[in-house]
Amino acid sequence: MLWFTRAASWAAVINVLATALAFYAPILSDWRNYETWSEAGSPTAIERANRIWKERLATYEEPPMDPSIREELDAFVAKRRAEGGAPTDF
Repeated sequence: MLWFTRAASWAAVINVLATALAFYAPILSDWRNYETWSEAGSPTAIERANRIWKERLATYEEPPMDPSIREELDAFVAKRRAEGGAPTDF
């Protein structure tokens, strides 16, 4: 009977994942019908991407970080910069 309980649990997990994926809202693609898209000014994917990154940058909030970790990171970055840092192509 234990195998049945585990199978039922996996079925529940798979069902939850499938439901979450079925209602995934894409970030860039526009799923409106042609008429609605046309009435909205026929924005291209490039225009939409440009608008989206600007909105996200404007609403960005730095995640909280423990001050001691921030100090360690700042010290590490300062040390690496003093050593010449990682090579870049620019």
